Amino acid sequence: MIIDWFTVIAQVINFLILVWLLRRFLYKPVLKAIAEREKKITAQIREAEVQKKEAQKEKDDFQQRNNEFQQQRKMMFSDAEEEAETERNKLLNDARKEYENLRDSLQQTIKNEERRLMLEISRRAQDEVFAITRKLLADLADTSLEEKIAQSFISRMQKLSDEEKKKFHTLVASVADPTVFIQSGFALSSQQQADIGNLVKKFTPVNVKLDFQTAPNKIKGIELITNGYKISWSIDEYLTTIERNISEFIDGKSNSVFSANSERDQHVT
Repeated sequence: MIIDWFTVIAQVINFLILVWLLRRFLYKPVLKAIAEREKKITAQIREAEVQKKEAQKEKDDFQQRNNEFQQQRKMMFSDAEEEAETERNKLLNDARKEYENLRDSLQQTIKNEERRLMLEISRRAQDEVFAITRKLLADLADTSLEEKIAQSFISRMQKLSDEEKKKFHTLVASVADPTVFIQSGFALSSQQQADIGNLVKKFTPVNVKLDFQTAPNKIKGIELITNGYKISWSIDEYLTTIERNISEFIDGKSNSVFSANSERDQHVT
């Protein structure tokens, strides 16, 4: 077989030209396109990783915020429950105090009313007793009783202290034409008037006028009055003293009972 070297050489040259053309116009652009595509894919992968990291970060942030929100929510519910419990206790305490105050006020009102009624009953009974006593004394009075009253009054004048006598003289001497009024619930006898007049003259050297008067309102008693000075003796005076002492006793007894009841109630409460 004969080899056509010209054809071989021509084909080799054509092949080389083809390889050069392929390399020049096809391989390099393809490689460049592949490289660019690879870079683009790499960039996309990096960007995807960055986005993934950002997404994970956002997820973590969201989870953290959600956890914080849940904690705040629990705290808010806890605070609300605590506040509601506190308000409930406050309202209960206020209602209890208001009830206790109302109860104490009502008990105090009842006690005061009981005390007032007790005092009123005691005083009315006392007034009735002394009114009947005075009426009986007025109805049962006789000459013997009147003489005893006059003697008691004269005895009282005789027992006046020097200071009282001096006071009597000073008051009588301080006015011109002094008058001494002697009022009695019954008519004094001449001797009784004379005895009283002699005592008045012993008390003061001043010439005084004696004015004896009968005053029915002076229940079995005698009263000497002059220029603001007074000496008296009467059964009514003794009754009034007894009545006052009984009133003081009733008031004191009522206060003692009221205080004892209050202490007992406080102890029970």
